[in-house]
Amino acid sequence: MNRYEFINALRAALNGKVPATTVEDNVQYYEEYIEVQLRQGRGEAEILAALGDPRLLARTIIEANKYAEGTETYGGDGYGEIPAGGSGKGFWQWYQERPQWVHTIMSVLIAMFVLFIAFTVLQALFPFILIIVVAASLYRLIRQLR
Repeated sequence: MNRYEFINALRAALNGKVPATTVEDNVQYYEEYIEVQLRQGRGEAEILAALGDPRLLARTIIEANKYAEGTETYGGDGYGEIPAGGSGKGFWQWYQERPQWVHTIMSVLIAMFVLFIAFTVLQALFPFILIIVVAASLYRLIRQLR
């Protein structure tokens, strides 16, 4: 199977099961993905093998699309109500499509949030830690005076 057959099989498996915009979004994504991988020196057969069966990929997209906003019925193949709209993309796919500066900002914000939580917990525990340290110091002082 070549990339054109892969894309056509994916499109055929998605048509009628999800909205047309979702079909085109996913077809465009995989066309671009294959093109980028080819430019990076990977072989077409290797790329397609890594992607797997386009019908299985389509089923995954259809299932993921069920959780998008709104519902409409597409096709009569037992899928019943499936959501309208949405691109079928998950968070990691969305994240990887962002520029590097967005990754940097998100990393800094996450680090700041973790530090905020850590300092909040320490601030709440500080009075108890202080009492324990003072009590231990007084105990040592009293033992030394005897």
